[in-house]
Amino acid sequence: MKRIFCLIILIFANPTFAAIWTNGHQIVQNLMWKPDLRGFYVSPATYDDPQSCGGTSGLYLVDPALDDQITNQLYAMLLEAGTKGKTVYVWVDGCIGAIPKFSGLQVNF
Repeated sequence: MKRIFCLIILIFANPTFAAIWTNGHQIVQNLMWKPDLRGFYVSPATYDDPQSCGGTSGLYLVDPALDDQITNQLYAMLLEAGTKGKTVYVWVDGCIGAIPKFSGLQVNF
């Protein structure tokens, strides 16, 4: 099976956390894209919390420190993955409360 790896965005916005990838089984179910609150939901069955944030909502939030250009690229990747039902790896680099925050994605086509 041939795999093509789409754009990987890695931003080390906060060096106090050791960023880590999720297990790659996340399938985008719903997007939440408001000016100050951006992220996406996955099924509880595929939710992975590698930073042990403690959340159970199936939500991942975009790192608010990212600029608009990177945030727009992440949005485009999430739309593509969600539309095609593709799994994503999420680059988690800390928590916002009990919700993992991310600054990068890998979409496998």
